[in-house]
Amino acid sequence: PSKDMSVVDVFSYENAIKNQKYIVKGELIDKATGKAISKGETKFTAKFANGDVNVEFKFDGSKYKEGAELVVTEKLYSIFNGKEKLVASHVDLDDTKQTVNIPKLKTTANDGEDGNKNLITGKNQVIKDKVYYNNLYAGKEYTVSGVLMNKATGKPILVGGKEITAEKKFTAKEKSGYVELEFTFDASALKGETIVVFEHLYEKGIEVGTHA
Repeated sequence: PSKDMSVVDVFSYENAIKNQKYIVKGELIDKATGKAISKGETKFTAKFANGDVNVEFKFDGSKYKEGAELVVTEKLYSIFNGKEKLVASHVDLDDTKQTVNIPKLKTTANDGEDGNKNLITGKNQVIKDKVYYNNLYAGKEYTVSGVLMNKATGKPILVGGKEITAEKKFTAKEKSGYVELEFTFDASALKGETIVVFEHLYEKGIEVGTHA
């Protein structure tokens, strides 16, 4: 969820009248409230009986929390002598094909040896981080990456001048689930420090979720 976001809906139609002018009007609905958060429309002349047009919805996504579901509804009007007549509509808040999701991440990091929250200040220490996700699409491939952060400074922990990172590709079997990242590093110089894991979720190289 960021400030300047857009959703593009591909509106497919059948049995249109050739050379007839139409306008498709849509609303982007917050499923939780049922209220429209953005409106879009596209005018077109049907060259063939069947076809499709794009309708874009721009909105401020920073108001919406991770896990939100946004649904597009569309209505098609024919235009004759400057007047609009409703000829078709697609309004179904439960239609998954009309829904876009804002993913949500939650993580739990523990000592890889005994599963508690305390690490020994020594070499080859392991942190295992379970990354729980929600609102992903089953069957799609994602990449989750993480970095260890120093809570006191808010900066990445450096060992030998390098950040401590981990990454894993996975295919979401269901909408919700989890994957586990493992960080192996030298904790000899980190006595008294508190370590926090930041995670980022990507689809095709584009960041779609974060927990930081």
